[in-house]
Amino acid sequence: MSGVLRRFFLFKPPVSGVVLIEGEEYHHLKVLRLKKGDKIEFTDGQGHRYLAELVRLKKDRAEARIVKKEFTPPPELKIHLVVSLLKNKVMDLVIQKATELGVWDIKVCLTAHAVPRVEDRKCKVERWQRIALEALKQCGRDYLPAIDLANFLDILKRAQGLKLMAVGPREWAETIPIYRAVKDTKETDIWLFIGPEGGFSPEEIKQANAFGFIPISFGPYILRAETAVLAGLSVIQAVKGEGIKGKSPYGEVHRENEQVNLA
Repeated sequence: MSGVLRRFFLFKPPVSGVVLIEGEEYHHLKVLRLKKGDKIEFTDGQGHRYLAELVRLKKDRAEARIVKKEFTPPPELKIHLVVSLLKNKVMDLVIQKATELGVWDIKVCLTAHAVPRVEDRKCKVERWQRIALEALKQCGRDYLPAIDLANFLDILKRAQGLKLMAVGPREWAETIPIYRAVKDTKETDIWLFIGPEGGFSPEEIKQANAFGFIPISFGPYILRAETAVLAGLSVIQAVKGEGIKGKSPYGEVHRENEQVNLA
């Protein structure tokens, strides 16, 4: 399917080959001034893509007819981002850019040096999910990353694969460059832990070390948390993702129905 098509999120499976567009997605359609007969694309965030044609526009909703359906298998490389809770605008930026850079999931946790505190867990997560959804539509991905608040120690225990913890030059003397850490690994699950502005505490670094995490660095400079996220994910995708070779990082696209006959 063409990457220039306007994308919309599919919250419910099509019924008899027809999708009802309403709420925020309908508002988005109106802002774009799309009209009857225009081609658009839907994604459900779980690998399915649908090419559709707008067939009816009403005052508060629209209808689109599915003409083609494709499925993209999950990526072989799964990047798990674990980031300390950051200030609101910075956290929003991290969620957006991490989604664009292909993370499989995002775990947000409270660490010793984290400044903000979670007052309403549900509202926080819902906001991040909305940001990720918009980024998904914009960047052309087919899988929406799962986002949740998590306990730092629980994630340390649960992580399996290549486990990386970004530490600054003042936090830990013995680190290796992230490029070296990822270039020779055969692991398809890569965990990247990024701390807050104040970094991880000595106790948190010792805990991670006990669970086999590799302390990695981005060079001699002290980076902001959001810069570290972008740098780390970009290096991982460039070294291990297939997108850099001109291929889809998700593998082969399967066309389930070249043409959907609704007659």
